[in-house]
Amino acid sequence: MTPETSEGPGRTGVGLRWTTQRIRLAGLGGLVGGLAGLGVLGAGAFFGSGADPAGGPGIGFGALHLLIYVLFSAAVLAADARYGVEYGRRGRLAAVSLALSLLGYAAFVGVLVAARTAFGDVLFSVGPLVGLAYVAVRVVGTGYGVVLWRTESANRLEAGLFAALVPAVFVLGPFAAVGLPVQFVESPLYLAFVALGYGLRSADANSRRTEER
Repeated sequence: MTPETSEGPGRTGVGLRWTTQRIRLAGLGGLVGGLAGLGVLGAGAFFGSGADPAGGPGIGFGALHLLIYVLFSAAVLAADARYGVEYGRRGRLAAVSLALSLLGYAAFVGVLVAARTAFGDVLFSVGPLVGLAYVAVRVVGTGYGVVLWRTESANRLEAGLFAALVPAVFVLGPFAAVGLPVQFVESPLYLAFVALGYGLRSADANSRRTEER
């Protein structure tokens, strides 16, 4: 078996060990999370409950949103395990930063859900924190998309969708003023994880990632 190092093909930039099976499983989580997120956006647009002014954009389905973003962070770390040898330290820094941004958003949603469950209301405004995490996910995600675009083995669709996260806010945002449900500004993120998850699911057993047996 090929020896592994902290920057070797079987690990992410945070030292987690990945096998091909685990990469595929995390990919499935990202794919399911992306589809679930699109479903949440559709339901929010239809029922008018996808955005919560007290907590920030896109968290009307709080507990489900929390789970979706945790699945996304796992998918990013799996992608880092798959592509990290190619894109190197800077790419791994972008991947870890994106995973942490996703977990930060999930944590703030968790605080909101817990506060409402325990006290029936939010004890303090988490809107600015949620908004900051929301922006960070898109800014760092765009940077990670650029990294993936420069990675030869990465799928161009997933790379392009991530790279488009910030531009999509400026392109889709103004349409909210003329009737497009504001929830759909989030849709490029979910589409990006559908594409990423599908790509990770297709990771083959002969890839460069070391598989423990």
